[in-house]
Amino acid sequence: MKILHSSDWHLGIELEGYRREDEHEHFLNWLCERLHSQAIDVLLMAGDIFHQSNPSAAAQAMFYTFVERLEHIPTLKKAVFIGGNHDSPARLEAPTPLYKNRKFHLVGGYQRENEDALLVPIYNDQGEVPLVIVAAPYIHEVRLGVSPVRFESDGLREATIDAFTDLYTRLAEQAKSQWPNAHIVGMGHLTCGESKDDDYGTPLHNVGTIASLPPTIFCSKLYRYVALGHIHRGYRVGDGPANYSGSPLSMRFTASELSQRTVVEFDCTSGEYFRVPIPPLRQLKHLRGPRAALETQLKELQRHATTEIWVSLSVQTDEYMLGASEYFQEFSNEKVKVLQVHQERANNPITDQQEEPLPDVRQMTPREIFQTLYQMTFPGEVPQDSVYQKFDQAVVAAGEDEA
Repeated sequence: MKILHSSDWHLGIELEGYRREDEHEHFLNWLCERLHSQAIDVLLMAGDIFHQSNPSAAAQAMFYTFVERLEHIPTLKKAVFIGGNHDSPARLEAPTPLYKNRKFHLVGGYQRENEDALLVPIYNDQGEVPLVIVAAPYIHEVRLGVSPVRFESDGLREATIDAFTDLYTRLAEQAKSQWPNAHIVGMGHLTCGESKDDDYGTPLHNVGTIASLPPTIFCSKLYRYVALGHIHRGYRVGDGPANYSGSPLSMRFTASELSQRTVVEFDCTSGEYFRVPIPPLRQLKHLRGPRAALETQLKELQRHATTEIWVSLSVQTDEYMLGASEYFQEFSNEKVKVLQVHQERANNPITDQQEEPLPDVRQMTPREIFQTLYQMTFPGEVPQDSVYQKFDQAVVAAGEDEA
């Protein structure tokens, strides 16, 4: 069977107040065409369907329109979606009764007493089960019995690794016992393996106090492939079966986000996979340099742009430039739009704080809001692990109340 793996759509996201619906529509149209043309059997979407836990009506309409389109792709046998840390499990699963006997299957959240719900058998045309999806959504480790108040930092990390290893091993072994001839493909929304400093992805596990999980949590003898979400850059995790597909849109003006956008296609029979570039509707670019050099680069972009380009500028200057944003926005036209202008000291590249926009809490996760408020209240201080652990407990309690 042929699988297409995608993740981190973040429907409803904005950038500097500009909406991204047209880019998401462009991607979803391309995705439907790809599912058709490549005769894909299974679509996997590894979390963060929406950017906010309470998505806009426009974002929900776009999503459910796409779900309906999946019914009309002849080769597609199942589309399996999981919830991410930006998604609300309760809201995602509310329409579940409408999906019965359809190609779409969604697992919004995790319940220890109902782990069977994470196993999704995929039937072929002969009624056999050649493939089982272990559709584990974003899972806070407290739900796996790992409480931060019970461990020191080293013990907390080991306990968390053991809990996720046990979970994925237990689920794969259960799938094998029920369908012994099936390939097992896992899903997850978590931080795994090495990542770059500017990779998008709020540290998830105990609010970032234990870093990322090792790729060994997925046993290569059990799993044929593991489709991961949360990191927006596409890459293979170590030399095991796990891969990040990356997000279809660049969300920020960072090196990681500006890398090529891809999905992953995987053949269960051969075990081969490859990345497929997603054709962008528009590009994001970050330019850094002195004022004159930036003016030249913007004029070159205007002359040669074939798609729309949104630009972030870092102006290197010895003296603060009044009205820099307004000045450089004069270089915008129908193809090139300057969205951000920051200033840096030419000899000491520290961003001028007067040019930094205030954060938009509508585009932030609870952890990001907490960090911002803490640093505003206690300038120059870094929260201790105990502070993060208290916040961690409050987030889990709030999530349980909502579920």
